[in-house]
Amino acid sequence: MGPAILELPYIDLAQAARHFAYEPRLALLDSAMGHPTLGRWSYLAYRPSGVFQAWRRHSAWNGAKQDGPPLAVLRARLAERRREIAPGGPPFQGGAIGHFTYEPGALFEPALSGPSDGPLIDLAFYDTLL
Repeated sequence: MGPAILELPYIDLAQAARHFAYEPRLALLDSAMGHPTLGRWSYLAYRPSGVFQAWRRHSAWNGAKQDGPPLAVLRARLAERRREIAPGGPPFQGGAIGHFTYEPGALFEPALSGPSDGPLIDLAFYDTLL
């Protein structure tokens, strides 16, 4: 089943984001580009359906430790959350928003090392966007 897409009148997303400022994991992706096609889409997402985090040797989904190498766990989560894209809709119709630190090279090449206090990968998965 593909996503439901509703057309809304224009709103300023930065202003709309203020209404959700109390939400942990609020994500605002603002194109801020004055181009009729390339700058057409901006996104506001909150209340993710899941959170994936990875450290050097383990990962977690919604805070629960996962078995297996972190990148394999991430691939599995991405595969299970794959869904159809609605034609004519926005290019991003839900998915992961987050960050990879500068140190996740250690996940790809174990010989690399370096300090890391927090997760190397931190992604929130969103099913609903404005």
